[in-house]
Amino acid sequence: MRGAATLLLLFAIAATAARPVRAQPAPPRRAILVIVAASSPVNELSLEELRRNFTGSARELRPLNLPPGTPERIGLDFALLGRAPDDVARYWMERKIRGQTGAPRAIPTARLVAKIVARLPGTIGYVAEGPLPEGVKAIRIGGLSHTDARYPLLLRGRQP
Repeated sequence: MRGAATLLLLFAIAATAARPVRAQPAPPRRAILVIVAASSPVNELSLEELRRNFTGSARELRPLNLPPGTPERIGLDFALLGRAPDDVARYWMERKIRGQTGAPRAIPTARLVAKIVARLPGTIGYVAEGPLPEGVKAIRIGGLSHTDARYPLLLRGRQP
């Protein structure tokens, strides 16, 4: 009897293991849209130009950040600085210690970033891919639209 139960258990395990495993679909790819005022003459920046604007090395545009820990901020920091969230705080602290510029001003919500960018010429911000708020336009990064599979700015971290 005991041998039959063991044999039945082994058969059940083998049958389960033989079933094909269904691959989980990859989460949808969501881009980070870099935005400027709709009236801005800026339509495109290289990734390096964007990096320089967000690190204070360039003075063409005034950048606005989202708070640390948001998927948009994590994605932007990773693309521009090549760093994970824990390392980003140290990066900005080290810059301040060396007398360099700190992180761009953090604005509490993407909606507020878009409102400020729309009303303040010369500012630049970013929002998650979706319908664009009124008064702003998304610019190309490195010649790529956010719909291009090679677009470098993608959401990271936990997404809503």
